Amino acid sequence: MSDLPSARVRARLPVRARIHVRVRQARDSAAALRAVLDPPPVRLVAATSLVARLPKGMVPLATVLLLRQSAGSYAIGGLAVALIALGDAASAPVQGWLADRLGCGRVLIPTAAVHVAAVAALLLLVRDRAPVAAVVACAGLAGIGLPPVSGSIKAAWPRLAGPADLPAAYALESLLQQVVFLSGPLLVAVMTAAGGPAAALACSAALVAVGTVSFAAALARAAPARRTRRGQRAHGAWRLPAVRILGCATMAQGLAFGALPVGIAAVCAAARHPGLAGIVLAALTAGGLAGAFGPVAAAGRRRYVRLCWLFAAALVPAAALGVRPSAASLLGIGAALAAAGLLVTPIAAISYVLTEQATTPAHRTEAFTWLSTGLAVGGAVGAALAGVLVSVAGPAVALAILPAAIALSALVAGTWLPGLTAPRS
Repeated sequence: MSDLPSARVRARLPVRARIHVRVRQARDSAAALRAVLDPPPVRLVAATSLVARLPKGMVPLATVLLLRQSAGSYAIGGLAVALIALGDAASAPVQGWLADRLGCGRVLIPTAAVHVAAVAALLLLVRDRAPVAAVVACAGLAGIGLPPVSGSIKAAWPRLAGPADLPAAYALESLLQQVVFLSGPLLVAVMTAAGGPAAALACSAALVAVGTVSFAAALARAAPARRTRRGQRAHGAWRLPAVRILGCATMAQGLAFGALPVGIAAVCAAARHPGLAGIVLAALTAGGLAGAFGPVAAAGRRRYVRLCWLFAAALVPAAALGVRPSAASLLGIGAALAAAGLLVTPIAAISYVLTEQATTPAHRTEAFTWLSTGLAVGGAVGAALAGVLVSVAGPAVALAILPAAIALSALVAGTWLPGLTAPRS
């Protein structure tokens, strides 16, 4: 891709020439992603990781629908989902720490067994009309039992792809996560229509079991973990400054992602088109999928910060259009979110590269789980804050969280992210 014109040169090209350059960029990026997946063992690892992670996009919606059906309350469903998210966020770094020391298979498979057992208990308790406290406790245990497949495969990509293809590998990883959160709710919708929300939740538990075992086996064959010296295991990843700063920056981004569904639902209701909320929200994911086929460039702190600032600026129109809700403004918000979504995948991919550069294999899985925890905690706070702001000030103020939170992320990373000087092994 080095023969492509620079950004300044592209800006002076005719429209047709610029379109041609963009098409070439997309073609080159698609070729880079295909090259990462070219070895059959790597394809198997990626495919099984996708299966194991689909429940991340299924469990929240299936749980809400199940408890709404059985208890007649969205509040109970919301509490259960909150406990699932908190259990997952709190346990992921511990699981990652153990995976770095014991190996992925020895941690992922027992953890998945806890999740499956908790979901089975939850389904039985719901069927038997058990007390709400017991049901939500099982939901929290199910969250604790979600295996850290995402952190495990991020830590393994340097062994799977090698240094030269690592930016493309992490772009692919971000694309897979977009697929998870797009496909998960769709699977729940299909399963619920066919057999009810209990069937959807049982299906997600089965995917956790089958996908996690398959992923652990495929990863062990494709990229066996290297042994690390005992001295490398003395401290956790949180002691590394880069991990702390990237975790905090990701948490700020989570504020935006958590506030987004609440704000969009509120602005669609104010525009008297509540049924369009899902379509408007899908625009950001569509942009994220398309963003995976943008130029795969070398990752660095400056590029990460610059993209965060661009992301914040791209979200400003979405917040501004929420001031006067209407059908036309919803169309504009969807377009703004689609454009902003183009930056989601590159930002995530660069954060993964920076995390890999700042860590050694002895800490890498745990480091990536801290990013997931930051995103989950930020999402929970963002959703709660947006709900309060919608009630007291209207949907436009809630949507204003989006650019403000991303700008905070850029400010944190730009001010405190240290140089990446961690030793490699």
